[in-house]
Amino acid sequence: MKHTHHHEGQTERRYHDAVAYACARAAKLGQLVYLPLHREGRKDAAMLKILRGSLPDPAALRVLEQGLEALQLLGIIGACDLMVTSRLGSAILAAVAAIPTVAVAVEPRMADHMSAIGLGPYVLDWRGVTGEDLVSRVEAAWVERVNTRRALTACAHELRGLAWRNAEVVAAFFGGSHEVKRQHAAPA
Repeated sequence: MKHTHHHEGQTERRYHDAVAYACARAAKLGQLVYLPLHREGRKDAAMLKILRGSLPDPAALRVLEQGLEALQLLGIIGACDLMVTSRLGSAILAAVAAIPTVAVAVEPRMADHMSAIGLGPYVLDWRGVTGEDLVSRVEAAWVERVNTRRALTACAHELRGLAWRNAEVVAAFFGGSHEVKRQHAAPA
């Protein structure tokens, strides 16, 4: 959680309890992997302590090293069957990799992103999330993961085009060329 979100301690505790409960239940589906993405490691360490405490075998949660490059993260995420995240960056990388995602929205833009990629039913507001709600969404996403991957793959071309148009708008705003050089881009 960002300190800028101005949350109450009790709400944050309920959120952590919900994530821990869902983590313990999801451990029965397969290998759990934690991707530390906070610049400050203490935030990840606090969440890891909560998650490991929820598991009968704390070793069931594999923790990847911090400071991975975007392409490394994309490769790791692409090898997953399902992503559960509260980080918008992770949700975007999962969409790029066509990985079904369940999101706990800390900010409105997460819900906007999930709706834009057709995963609106798999987003929960962090202030009211319960363990059962999160488990229900994870289980539903797990069952639908093959169909969801197909749908995300089908819309990937459209999403890439939108991303490039956004980059061109930003470049124009900052006085750059109206045409952004598309390195490593698939042909349109």
